[in-house]
Amino acid sequence: MKCVFCLLLLLTICHITTAQRRRDEDRRAVALYGEAGGGGFLYSSNLDIRILNWNSGIGLRVGAEVFDMSLIKQLGTGPQNYISGTGQVVAFPIGINTVMDDRRVAFELGVGYVPVRGKFSIPSAEFEVDGNSHYSYGHIGFRLRPLKGGGFLMRANYTPLIINGYLKNWAGLSAGFVF
Repeated sequence: MKCVFCLLLLLTICHITTAQRRRDEDRRAVALYGEAGGGGFLYSSNLDIRILNWNSGIGLRVGAEVFDMSLIKQLGTGPQNYISGTGQVVAFPIGINTVMDDRRVAFELGVGYVPVRGKFSIPSAEFEVDGNSHYSYGHIGFRLRPLKGGGFLMRANYTPLIINGYLKNWAGLSAGFVF
């Protein structure tokens, strides 16, 4: 239910942001996408807004992720060796990124910070959250997006997580829409 609320909030922000714009040249691209892996760790809903140009240059990302540790336990023994805990975990990936090209497939580079609330641990990174904590991430990859107007967006990134000084190799796949 909380994910649905976050998604509706992000859609409202997208609508408000783009409602007063008329031409592509006069507005910034606003993307709403879901991400598996990536900065949000397991999955997240995200809003990405270009700052200076329609569809390239510097942008900001804000996301939300809510999952229950019982979901991890249902996946089997493999994931349980990597992460364990109880209850609900909430994370908010925020970041700054840049899209380097004006072509349909563009290079993307960024960094971010993720505040986390919940109770879980990642033994291999000596990362234990019992209340509030955080981690950082970087990402480098490609973005497939529309050149003009709205349309389908897809991202594929290598996303190393920096947790308590440990670098954890991670990746992310995203799909969504540009408005």
